[in-house]
Amino acid sequence: MPSLPSDLIDLIDHGDFSQALIYLHPGMGAKETWSRFPRLLCDELKTSGIVYTRPEYEDRDGRISLPADFIEREADRLEALLAEKDVTSALIVGSSDGASIALEHAGRYPKRVRCVVSIAAHVMVDPVMIEALDRLRREALSEPTPQWLISQFGTNGVATALAWCKTWKVLMTSGWSMEARLSAITCPVLAMQGTEDRNGNLHQLDAIAANIPDCKVSVLQGLGHFPFRQEPEKLCIQVAAYVKSHMR
Repeated sequence: MPSLPSDLIDLIDHGDFSQALIYLHPGMGAKETWSRFPRLLCDELKTSGIVYTRPEYEDRDGRISLPADFIEREADRLEALLAEKDVTSALIVGSSDGASIALEHAGRYPKRVRCVVSIAAHVMVDPVMIEALDRLRREALSEPTPQWLISQFGTNGVATALAWCKTWKVLMTSGWSMEARLSAITCPVLAMQGTEDRNGNLHQLDAIAANIPDCKVSVLQGLGHFPFRQEPEKLCIQVAAYVKSHMR
């Protein structure tokens, strides 16, 4: 897999990248979606970090699509990035799609992974997610085009949103599940989700905990799908305490 362009990667340098925090952003996002959370956590743990944008969409003759196997593809891309940056002890923090990718990667490539923090991962069919996809599709097709789509993806905003919704809708209506693959994860996992998450229900946490031997569950009271934006300092303290206990 080709190297990521440098403009898609932000490095938070605390002197050594052999052990590093790796941040996987939500779907329909980018490295900037994390806002200041990566810096907060890296500084709290005095550990370097890698924050990057996934170029996961395909553009063929102006037609944008998200491959149905994007989770597996991005897990492979992550492993290539870790090898390129000489990361031997990865502390992976993923949100939403990024959390699903983090879990997939931990099962496929256990050697480099020290622990995973999964925030609002999707691992199985979820009626709440289906409702969220329908909401986003309606929003993307509304007039005028939502400013956040333009800011994130420029003139491709609507097409990107529709591609994301299309792929996830197929997965969510076809019996898709990562549950069988979760049992391959041997590293410690902190699985987190907010009680007010409108993109997934708490059964996702149940599925993760039921299939990963070393899993701690944290239900975030009153928080939604992006707790790192709602209460970054509070979340940082909780995540830092967990990650610190598993650092080498």
